[in-house]
Amino acid sequence: MKVIDGGVTAAKGFQAAAAAAGIKYKDRTDMALIYSEKPCKAAGTFTTNLVKAAPVKWDRAGSDRKYQHCKCMYRRRGNEIL
Repeated sequence: MKVIDGGVTAAKGFQAAAAAAGIKYKDRTDMALIYSEKPCKAAGTFTTNLVKAAPVKWDRAGSDRKYQHCKCMYRRRGNEIL
């Protein structure tokens, strides 16, 4: 596998931004926004825990739709740095 520099914005037509929203920790990057100039397919990975918080259920319901296309998605983290 070839590693491409530039992260998520290495692909043409994508932009990204991140911010410290204070979701779990102060002054820690925990919210990201990824934007595509053209609609593209979206996918997600989610916890396998039996107990799921409401935001996880909401996010999963949105990503389970077949052939979902989007131009923008957000990503929030509580345990990892983006």
